[in-house]
Amino acid sequence: MDDTPAEASPQFFCIERDSCPGRPGVDPIHDFMDYVDDACMFQFTAGQESRMRDQWATYRG
Repeated sequence: MDDTPAEASPQFFCIERDSCPGRPGVDPIHDFMDYVDDACMFQFTAGQESRMRDQWATYRG
């Protein structure tokens, strides 16, 4: 997604890294939509939250 930094491979540990140094941002290890240990996840990006709210309104509204 455009609002999610690039990531070269899944990160299975809660360790900050930048697997795509030529691209903006670090690996999104705190994102619920990332492949990372559950203990690391605590946020959605703004775009993910917006899409989730739109879907909720469409199908539950």
